[in-house]
Amino acid sequence: MRDHGIKPTSLPTLDLVGEGNRVAKVAPRGLWIAGTNGRVDLKYGYQRYLIVDMTDRYQPLE
Repeated sequence: MRDHGIKPTSLPTLDLVGEGNRVAKVAPRGLWIAGTNGRVDLKYGYQRYLIVDMTDRYQPLE
């Protein structure tokens, strides 16, 4: 990011709420991660799922 002059920034998270309690949380964890185009974490209780964009570099989704 330093090579391209991009400064760190905070990104919003999404809390999924049911019956007044947070059920799950979706949080971006990285835009440029080696081998991927980005990652979002989904946390549900004690479980964590990683959602990873593994399309070709800069390939638009269809």
